[in-house]
Amino acid sequence: MTRLCGNGLLGNEKQNAIVAEFDEAIKYNDAIKANLSKVQDDLNPIRVLELFERISQEDTELLDCYYRPEHLIMQDLPVPPVCIRPSVEMETAAGRCGP
Repeated sequence: MTRLCGNGLLGNEKQNAIVAEFDEAIKYNDAIKANLSKVQDDLNPIRVLELFERISQEDTELLDCYYRPEHLIMQDLPVPPVCIRPSVEMETAAGRCGP
């Protein structure tokens, strides 16, 4: 799993929500407040997709992307129908006991 650091990349709402989780801990430990700028958010495929969708069309052009960035994440996995899948023969039968 990848991480996304603070510095405005998370968006104000997300950053505020993360900081709010530490409010109770700050009451008991002032050192935490000094390190809140280093708060990180876990990046999972859904979160990355949301971030890519927020990229404006102008920024996409600046990045020299022909397609929208969210189209670079595979969301559908094509599977051929059973009738055209290659058959695989097994040398030994599974679950077979004895000679």
